[in-house]
Amino acid sequence: MTAVQPLVRIEGTGELVGDLTLACQNLPPYGSSVARASLTADLSVTFNARVTSRHGDSTDPEARPALLLINETQCRPAVFAGTDADTRCVPGSRPIPGIRDPNDPRTLRWRRLEFPVPGAAIPPVAGLSAPVADCRGQIGVPGGCNPMLTVIRITRLRVRAADFAAGRLLGKGSVPISAAVSLRIEGAAHRLSESTVRVGTAVPGASLTARLPRPDRLCSVGETIAEVTVSEGFPGAFQAGLETGTPSTAFDQGIEPTRLLVELAGLPAGIGVRAPTALACGSVLGGGALRLALLDGATDLGHGGTPAPTQLGDVPIPTDPDAVASAVYQVLEADPFVQEECAIPFVLVADGRPPEHSVASRVAVRSRLAPVEGPVAQPGLAQASRFIAGPSAPQESLRLPKCGTTLLFPFVTNQTTFDTAMVIVNTSSDPLGTRHESGDCRLEFHATEGLYAGSGPVERSVRVAPGRQLSFRLSSGNALEGLEPLPGFQGHLVAKCGFRHAQGFAFITEQIGGASVLAQGYLAEPVTGR
Repeated sequence: MTAVQPLVRIEGTGELVGDLTLACQNLPPYGSSVARASLTADLSVTFNARVTSRHGDSTDPEARPALLLINETQCRPAVFAGTDADTRCVPGSRPIPGIRDPNDPRTLRWRRLEFPVPGAAIPPVAGLSAPVADCRGQIGVPGGCNPMLTVIRITRLRVRAADFAAGRLLGKGSVPISAAVSLRIEGAAHRLSESTVRVGTAVPGASLTARLPRPDRLCSVGETIAEVTVSEGFPGAFQAGLETGTPSTAFDQGIEPTRLLVELAGLPAGIGVRAPTALACGSVLGGGALRLALLDGATDLGHGGTPAPTQLGDVPIPTDPDAVASAVYQVLEADPFVQEECAIPFVLVADGRPPEHSVASRVAVRSRLAPVEGPVAQPGLAQASRFIAGPSAPQESLRLPKCGTTLLFPFVTNQTTFDTAMVIVNTSSDPLGTRHESGDCRLEFHATEGLYAGSGPVERSVRVAPGRQLSFRLSSGNALEGLEPLPGFQGHLVAKCGFRHAQGFAFITEQIGGASVLAQGYLAEPVTGR
């Protein structure tokens, strides 16, 4: 017994593992005095993961159960000199669907299979229990004998590789998938060597990296690009399909085109996301043929939807109430022999303009293969693999900048003989190449005693252009900027400015008889989390 050992996606719930092949020979001594052209046997295959091949007695024409083939369906014999090829099948050679064991979800069974005895005579020739030397030049037809080798092939074997992902980070490790074959022949001894073989290895099908090359652009021009790179875990992990739902060879084999679900979670209020509708990508080493199309109308689990028109360029993707923006891409073309990747440029947009004021925040970026297990994505694709969801999916994060400066003036007063002068400067205008930023400064005066105490902060708002400064006194305000005086005020000032690089200075003086007798200045303290 031998098996193909492909790599399969550990996230998958219906991964196609390798075919099993049993080669049966009739070696002397033949151990029987009764001519037998065929044997009846039961065969079972037990995996170390749950079987997800469809049930063999399903009435669904698209079910595509696991199949057992004897000497292949064509049944074309070897052509001997001077004879014509005969295409008739030997007994039991039609494809036979497997039945899942109701008591063991890891086992497939085939009952009362009829196997041709290799080299045995085929009735009406009787009395021949041993292989015939020349079979009269006829293989697989009455009067001749069976082929000298009976080959049993079991194909369309699907397992839930995601069983191995429980308690394991998908970004690490691999797990062998094995199959144990049991063969019971009625009334005959048998020997099955290598009864347990590896039929695949489960490894992560995708990995993820994310970066924000120019975070400052979100503050200065109101948008920036987040590069989210999704990579294959191994060549062939991203499987291509057609751009339409028409049948193809891939569909006939039960292969649905892979989808990639990318989520940006924890988006701050006022930040939207735009995604490209079409992407042409490749491999790390060059080459490759990976093409992706954004799906319009797909669910947040990656089901349904149709490819968006490619001429649209970037389109906005909706953000749900939990501040999560989801984009679903379908693989249109991929090279099964090259490990490919695709850098998806998501555009983060701040309401079409630079944010007036926002705190630094982190946006979680998640990527998983889709559709996530659940309802069937499309009619006629019942055999296709689904993928698990959960916290073990690859995840990274992007740190969005704080688009603004908060300044604390810890003590300002205009009581008795004291007064305070303050200045706030927008220093984004400099000879160092800093991007100019303008915005409002929202002034919050918090009183600790006197006339304004106990009634909440007194608020004022003034716009400050790059390179400009806002100056005022508590006693007189600044009429040109619309700031009214706050006589008798004492407390602290919090200035929330909608631009970075703000600086502040306060100067407290005491005047008696029109002369300054005491003066003290200090720099405002930039603070975070305010």
